[in-house]
Amino acid sequence: MTAASKTRATIEKLRTLIDHPRTGASERDAARRMLKRVLAKAAEQGEALAGGYQDHRVYGEKYAKVRHLGVVDIAKHMRADIKLALKIAKADAAPGALAVADPFAAVPDGLKITVRTRHASAIDIVLRNVPDDWGWTQGTDRWGRPGTVPTPALQALADALKAIHAAYNYDGSDLTTDFFDRNYYGGVVTDRGLRLA
Repeated sequence: MTAASKTRATIEKLRTLIDHPRTGASERDAARRMLKRVLAKAAEQGEALAGGYQDHRVYGEKYAKVRHLGVVDIAKHMRADIKLALKIAKADAAPGALAVADPFAAVPDGLKITVRTRHASAIDIVLRNVPDDWGWTQGTDRWGRPGTVPTPALQALADALKAIHAAYNYDGSDLTTDFFDRNYYGGVVTDRGLRLA
């Protein structure tokens, strides 16, 4: 193993330790200091690290805020975002203001949106009590099979909730090699178990 490949392996181990949700605060700080020293020493010695560690993950816009939290705490952030989105949607627009289509504004009374965790690695946003006349229609699903499918209003709500779900996540998965690397799994489902997004 060359010096450059040893340095790359050390950098990768330190970054994994820093990103791991169970790493303690003092251990994480020590790993950050060590990583800084390793990177500085490699640069000082002119060590070629090209082709070494590259982070290919795609990060949600709020991931940095929760990067060291577990799924229970991340679910709390999602609940707060959903509550805020519903509050903003219910607020009346000022006279003469541009009307914006908001899927949260169309949420019927009685429909409940909850956030639940499964295991230590999954978060689901669950839609409960979806009214049949508002949420379902006859049509063809994405595979072309006829049957009951979500209405455009329900699907728009599910897509908006999926955006909240993805905002705290990262995805570095590579399906060509069956490598799965996400902060957490899950999505938007109904209380009947149907995945919407």
